[in-house]
Amino acid sequence: MKYSGGFNNSPTPTIPSPTSEFKSKVFGARLEDIMGENGEKGVPRVIRDCIRFILVNGIHVEGIFRRSPSSKLLQEAKAAYDRNDEHIDLEAFGGVHLACVLLKTFFRDLPEPVFPSKIYDVIRGITACQSEKEQLEYIKNAILPLLPYPSYMILRASLRLLHQVQLHASENLMTASNLTIVWSPNLVKSENPLADFNICGMGAQGGGGGTMLKLCIERFAEVFEGEEPWEVVTGAQSEGTQDDGVELVVNTPRNSQVSVSGDGGENRLE
Repeated sequence: MKYSGGFNNSPTPTIPSPTSEFKSKVFGARLEDIMGENGEKGVPRVIRDCIRFILVNGIHVEGIFRRSPSSKLLQEAKAAYDRNDEHIDLEAFGGVHLACVLLKTFFRDLPEPVFPSKIYDVIRGITACQSEKEQLEYIKNAILPLLPYPSYMILRASLRLLHQVQLHASENLMTASNLTIVWSPNLVKSENPLADFNICGMGAQGGGGGTMLKLCIERFAEVFEGEEPWEVVTGAQSEGTQDDGVELVVNTPRNSQVSVSGDGGENRLE
């Protein structure tokens, strides 16, 4: 899906330097203050760092995104990003589980959630769709265009990661349904906690948000067809990455290589 909501003809995102200064803290700051009104400053550093770290170190880890790190180390990691420290070692702060919670925390701390309550009624509309194909079209044409582009950018980046995680559910035990359960509460927030809880439900009796998120995780390539490759999301060129940025090749703990396709397709083990 090519984004067509919020505003038109948005500039190509650029990746900010790790040493660039932000006018406000990263956690709890408005996305527009960090990324620019049109997302022109790119995906925030903390999201890029966490995605890279999880891709390299966490794809096979059982219970990924479910286990909690030390709360003290989590606060220290948040403070490091709020200070925009030049070098931040996620392994030293707690590794994969810290990176996973840090990523979810960024979304949870946003003053304006990715899916605000004013679009809950639109999200609920997915429950009226008669087939999965209709649901996919509804997500692409009715829900996602309502998001401001910065929100759309960080959602897409994280869903691309979650798609890769669920491809390894036989090892990490995190199916699309399990990922939806642990992720959906971080994407909604209103003055009515019960409404937030209900919108996250999956299936025919759910509020629509869970169904939407699960489909986005499972069918990422169909929802975001024609989108940017991995490197636009995760940052500057790194070792093992093709010059055109179409693929990000990462080493896994299994001493094999995983080629993470930019189109959201399955990993290729080499």
